[in-house]
Amino acid sequence: MSVRTTFLNVVRARSVEADTNAVAGVFRPPAIGIVVLLVATLSVFYSVTGVVGGTVRLTIVLVVAIFAATITGRTVSLRAGLVLSGALLCLGFASYLLAIPASQRSLFTVNRVFTDTASLLTGFSVLRLTAARIWIISIAPVPTFLTWYLLVRGRDVLATAAAGSTLLFFVLTGDAGFLVTAVGVAGAAIAVSFRTAAGGLRAHWDTTATIVLAALVLSATVTVVPGGATQPLFADRDAVDSEANLVTSEEELAVVGSIELSPEVRFTVESEEAAYWRTASYDRYTGDGWVRTGESSAYDESLSGPPGETRELTQRIRAESTMTALPAAWRPERVSGVEDRTQVTETGDLQLGEPIGAGDEYVVVSQRPDADSDELQAAGTAYPAEVRSRYTQLPETTPDRVGAFTADLTEDDETPYEVAQTVETYLRTEREYSLSVTRPEGDIADAFLFEMDAGYCTYYATTMVTMLRTQGIPARFVTGYSQGQQVEDDTWVVRGQNAHAWVEVYFPGHGWIAFEPTPRDAYDDARDSRLSEARQSGSEGVDTEESAAAAAGTQPEFEDSTDEETAGSGSDDRANETDTNGSTDTNTTNGSVPSTAPSGQLDRGSVETVGDQFATPGTTGSGEGSDDDGIPTETYGLLGMGLLGAVIGARRLGYTERGYRLLWVRYQWGDRSPADDIERAVDRLETALALRYRPRRTGETMRTYLQSVRPDDDRVDHIRIAYERARYDAQIDRQAADAVVDNVDELVRELVSIRSLIGR
Repeated sequence: MSVRTTFLNVVRARSVEADTNAVAGVFRPPAIGIVVLLVATLSVFYSVTGVVGGTVRLTIVLVVAIFAATITGRTVSLRAGLVLSGALLCLGFASYLLAIPASQRSLFTVNRVFTDTASLLTGFSVLRLTAARIWIISIAPVPTFLTWYLLVRGRDVLATAAAGSTLLFFVLTGDAGFLVTAVGVAGAAIAVSFRTAAGGLRAHWDTTATIVLAALVLSATVTVVPGGATQPLFADRDAVDSEANLVTSEEELAVVGSIELSPEVRFTVESEEAAYWRTASYDRYTGDGWVRTGESSAYDESLSGPPGETRELTQRIRAESTMTALPAAWRPERVSGVEDRTQVTETGDLQLGEPIGAGDEYVVVSQRPDADSDELQAAGTAYPAEVRSRYTQLPETTPDRVGAFTADLTEDDETPYEVAQTVETYLRTEREYSLSVTRPEGDIADAFLFEMDAGYCTYYATTMVTMLRTQGIPARFVTGYSQGQQVEDDTWVVRGQNAHAWVEVYFPGHGWIAFEPTPRDAYDDARDSRLSEARQSGSEGVDTEESAAAAAGTQPEFEDSTDEETAGSGSDDRANETDTNGSTDTNTTNGSVPSTAPSGQLDRGSVETVGDQFATPGTTGSGEGSDDDGIPTETYGLLGMGLLGAVIGARRLGYTERGYRLLWVRYQWGDRSPADDIERAVDRLETALALRYRPRRTGETMRTYLQSVRPDDDRVDHIRIAYERARYDAQIDRQAADAVVDNVDELVRELVSIRSLIGR
């Protein structure tokens, strides 16, 4: 045989083998676990696109990837397939980089890429990426193609590794929750068990189950990544501190249930006028919380102010306790005192690179927007493309009724400014303020509009931003501190309980203008009440010398300040009211300090009619939420893990076998032939006698054995006679067989207890 013929035969044999493995790879049992793992991984991609958009496009590219993997898996070698996957990954990253604005792309360096990668692997959610939709659509086809290609090739372990490493990546970013992770690792464990367990799953089901349980337990702990978005499996579900929830250096903010107020003093501010001391703004709404996209850079003394007319405000802020945030009035332009630790977000907010301690001071010079209501009315809708795309984003899962309700509510409004006033007023007047709420399931804004009667600032601000975005009006969620207690003409004491959330709306030519949808009277009452309780109980840290003197009446007592100059107080009937410093100010808007007054006048009857039109049938709407909080999703996973562990333990300790023996000895189910029923009954009797007396010896006949252990029992004699007739004569009727079964049942109950069966 020639060399050429030999070579062709080898090639043909390998081709046939590859085709056989390919078909087997798709239909073999390990594929079940691999598919489960892949579906769990892809569900994370879909959860992200559900927030940033692109679900349809993602579906298309995934279908194409699976189709291409099916074809190449049958025709392309393993090495070529891996090279192709690497090429797709490089192409995906290139597509993402090209989608990033040029101004941001120019900042990329080797060190920056390394830092960003490390951030992703320690809790930097994919949702924080500016172009998250492009990233998902560019990257998702790669692990999908590779996993399916390897599955088609019959490379089960490699396919499991490809999908599993992708899921692990999302675990580390915090985007994969407990259930998704648990399902994924269970699929991986099943795939590996099917692949490696000799005799298959049936022969080694307890070993497989042990692997799955260990993987599930591991997933429950791995998903708790320091700095990640996930929450501990046994997280405290009681009320959380409002300041810890709102004033945070984390880039993700979750909308929680009930909150508590901390009356401890955080800082004092010397300023010519009051303001809201903001710490962060969030642009991406997830349906159940907020994410701040983009990254921060070091402060370089070149911050720009807002467009349009502004007025300068200088603030000297002294920390009264350790602070991890850098509060300042919008919009900060210069910082001194802590500039070496200051970072600036893409949205212009100040952040601290490291905490400052009690007694530390810093100065911020801010340029406050100085537009009046007429100017905002005339601002128009010529929004910059980046502002429109970034600040009108809504999850694809946002219910349509939110937009429909908002459109009906604001149908008579002609400008975005009027729409913002109407929405602000509706929320202030139609919802009660309460710190005690049950966090609803599903979309927060939808629930607050149609299912809840009360909430606190986070709910009000989230709902207003969502309502405005449904109408194409750029808006964002802002956090920080309200003004605090005014203790002197130019001094404010700010406590932890002043942590607050409000709304900013973008107006072309003027920038971001603040609105206050939260009812300020109820907001202030709750904080005054908490402060009074703390003072009466003698709590420490709730007063400075100035605020203590004011409380004692030794110096003028100022109320918790509510500066009246804001977009939220733009109604003409309030244009000439006296401000907190006693001067008359006809400028009704500065974009920094929301007020206590409604922004416009609405006919409450018409509002209620609109609300009824979109109300959910059968819902009562409660500020406390439903009486039935529901079972947390994680609980089902824990119950399943506990049940699986109990079954494995019972199997390993022999309790499953003993349980089966207990049932087999004590009960005889089903009717067979009379002879078979007698045979089964005598086997049960022999087992019971062995437990009570002794086992039958080798070579010992049944007659000898029964006469030896129960010599004077007539029932045993009748059973023996029937048994011998059935065994040797085969002439036995149903009545005789039933009598034997009844006698055996009676003897078994006498001879063997449940404890003896389980304990042996």
